[in-house]
Amino acid sequence: ATDSYSSENENERFYSECMEFENAFLTLTKDCDNYYKSEKAEYNTAVNNIKRDFSKKHDDIHAQLAQIELQLNAVTLIHPELFEKAEHIAKLLEIGRADTLKEAINLAFEEDRKDAEEISRQLEASRQEAILEQQAEEARMHQQALERATREHNAAMEKQAHEHNLAMQAIAKEQNRLAKEQNNIARKQNEFTAADHRRCQNCKNRSSCSRDIHNCGSFVADI
Repeated sequence: ATDSYSSENENERFYSECMEFENAFLTLTKDCDNYYKSEKAEYNTAVNNIKRDFSKKHDDIHAQLAQIELQLNAVTLIHPELFEKAEHIAKLLEIGRADTLKEAINLAFEEDRKDAEEISRQLEASRQEAILEQQAEEARMHQQALERATREHNAAMEKQAHEHNLAMQAIAKEQNRLAKEQNNIARKQNEFTAADHRRCQNCKNRSSCSRDIHNCGSFVADI
């Protein structure tokens, strides 16, 4: 580039521009270095804050564990059921619902008892609901059976009544026929005359005669 300039003034201007570029480059480099140092300082501050917060939380947890250990050491006998409730008890102590191990144990048992009662209540409610549904279904089926039996009974009664009416009509006809026959017999008996009476008296068969029919062909003179 220097060889391309033909005059001394141009060479000086070129060198001057090179110096300006170099100074600008050094300034930019310095600004980058300052930005890096600033970011590094903020990063270190953030890391220190995280370490401080974690250390505080660690110390709090360690203190809680130490307190629980002291309470556990004070217990002379632990019931086997407590091992199954250990997580529940620890949770109650962790969230502050109980201040001492004894309170946590009692609260855990109380809550488990209520949970068991609620489960039992729900199971009983489900059982009762199933019983009611079964009873409703049985009642529906019984009602249908009653309606079917009623229809069948009504049909049988109608048939029986019809047959009874036919039988009564037949009996009435027979009674009317017998009544007519008896009326005829009575009428014939009322027509009995003195001559008929003498004829019967003179009949050889009068002792064995029914005397319901007079002037019969069985007449035999009693000579």
